[in-house]
Amino acid sequence: MIYTRKSAALLIIGIIMLVWGGLNKAGTLDGLQAWLHPGTYKEHKQAVEKYATGLKEAADKAQTEGQQAPEVKPMKATKFDELKAGQARLSYIFGGIFVVVGLFTLAWKPREGNLDYFTSIFPGMAFILLIAFIVRWVLDPIFANWGKAAQPTLGWNFATIFNLNYVVLGIVIGIVTVNVFRIPAWAQNGVRTARFFLKTGVILLGTLYSAAELAQLGALSVVMIGVFVLGSVGLVLFIGPRIQATNSMTGVLSAGVGVCGVSAAVAAAPVVQAKAVDIAYTIGTILIWGVACMFVFPTIGHILGMGPVQFGAWAGTGILNSAQVAGAALAFDPKGIETLKVAEIFNITRVLFLPLIVVWLAAWYVKREAGAQKVDLGKVLVAKFRSRISSPTARKAPAPRTTCCAAWPRSRASTRPPRTHWAPPTRRRGIRPR
Repeated sequence: MIYTRKSAALLIIGIIMLVWGGLNKAGTLDGLQAWLHPGTYKEHKQAVEKYATGLKEAADKAQTEGQQAPEVKPMKATKFDELKAGQARLSYIFGGIFVVVGLFTLAWKPREGNLDYFTSIFPGMAFILLIAFIVRWVLDPIFANWGKAAQPTLGWNFATIFNLNYVVLGIVIGIVTVNVFRIPAWAQNGVRTARFFLKTGVILLGTLYSAAELAQLGALSVVMIGVFVLGSVGLVLFIGPRIQATNSMTGVLSAGVGVCGVSAAVAAAPVVQAKAVDIAYTIGTILIWGVACMFVFPTIGHILGMGPVQFGAWAGTGILNSAQVAGAALAFDPKGIETLKVAEIFNITRVLFLPLIVVWLAAWYVKREAGAQKVDLGKVLVAKFRSRISSPTARKAPAPRTTCCAAWPRSRASTRPPRTHWAPPTRRRGIRPR
């Protein structure tokens, strides 16, 4: 199968990025940047005026004293200069890569193989990065300015309260793009790799934790998550039969809501003999709840004046999906990492309770369901956590191949005619022997 689609889109996106970087480097976009970042530009102008005044005073003083003019030292870069330089640097790096790969894609005849697959990823990555640059560099400061401008009239900053920052805006634009405009065919394979990068980012987040943080937050998270998980599972098991939900549906929903979302629902499905429709309803409920919480939690957190640790503990406990936890934490505090670190610690702790919940649901289901088959809990746990078991004894050795002679009963195998004069019974049904 050929994955690479012939399209000039990657080349065009690369050129757009290079142009944006070049215009920023040359100062052509200073007016636009000043409008997008008025506070930073004001500080920049003050620094420039102060620098010019200092140079003039030094020159006047040297002239009055009849001395040589002092050596002019370069002005220290301001936040406004660093902002433009950062955008130009990223635009040059990614724009250059996309232009080169785009030219290669147009000139190359794709053939099946790894090169074809990895080349097909770049257009989707460029598509995502273009949207990310627009949201981060343009829409985020626009909404921030609107929130500040409306604050004297409203009495509060709606952009801050409703978390209209680049994280939330990016999520909203992504939802609209996928469901309304659709992802272009040339970008689909690359867009699918976003999950890989998201999971990689969560893994790399672990490098930011210190042993002291893990010891402090880990102990607290075990207590909080333990109470929440056991309480949530127990509550769903109590309510389910009272609203006429089936035992299978109640069991798989309690695992999903109580532990860690989709993974827990799939892990608990065999022990409660859940049907495909039960798992589908559970996954839909979990994801819809997570999307709603991703927007609502940060707003409530700002209204209540929560700090990073408070909100991180709350989001990590109340939101099930790891990606949605990360989204809520970054929406609450897009400029820092502390909230995200706390939220992910609490969210990951939930997984520790999954084996206990599976055993609990198995016992609950067998007790409630008439004629329920007994479940081998050991096989279920090993099947669902095989990636965590590295022992070679966990895998069965393949069964030895049996030949016709080996399968033939000993009494007949010793008396049957030689191979040249004998044919198996399948010959009589018109099937040729091997």
